[in-house]
Amino acid sequence: VYSPHTDGVLRALNGDGTLKWEFTTSPVSPIRNSPYFSPEGGNNYLYFADDNGDVYKVQDNGGAAAQTWKRSLGFAIRSSVIIVGSKLFLGTNDNKVYCLNVSDGLNCAGWGFSSSIDAPIAGTLSIDARTDVNSGWIGLNNGKMVAFGTGDGTVNTSFQTGAAIKGSPLVDAGYGGANNNLYITSTDGKLYARVSANLAGTPSGWVDCLADAAIEGS
Repeated sequence: VYSPHTDGVLRALNGDGTLKWEFTTSPVSPIRNSPYFSPEGGNNYLYFADDNGDVYKVQDNGGAAAQTWKRSLGFAIRSSVIIVGSKLFLGTNDNKVYCLNVSDGLNCAGWGFSSSIDAPIAGTLSIDARTDVNSGWIGLNNGKMVAFGTGDGTVNTSFQTGAAIKGSPLVDAGYGGANNNLYITSTDGKLYARVSANLAGTPSGWVDCLADAAIEGS
């Protein structure tokens, strides 16, 4: 079990709850997102980010953690890391979606930053990397949901909700092609569903669900 903490320490726990090891960020900064666990080449790695804007890759060596690389992005990161193949995706508080190489933490080749992403990002990105889709989705603090290409970061389309999006979108990728459903929660108190390819169409029979209060989860 891996547990991030606001004291800037990532802790690994044994199955019985006892402490396995601790890894402290440097400079010490709160970790407000979930670590991503990735087995690679017979070793176990963790990816996470902190409020100082640092992204870490650390190796779980059993009794301790060893830093593989650190990339400083300069702005607080509340979005959790997601990895697809050799690429790592996350959002930052300076209105950017990043694609980093898993191997070294450098920007993915050909990646750009779209001006259409115009507010901080809190949730985890949703990615569909199938060759006939190659798209990602993320909500912004200004209530906008954007769809972007996973090859270059270009925003293809967007959908505006009534208030900040704090949760993570869910794309139903159980069917072939790009026209799957995307489910979106918003602090305007609604659960939305839109066609993921264009964010304009509403799935047949769907009526946006109005809750009694703001929805901050996924």
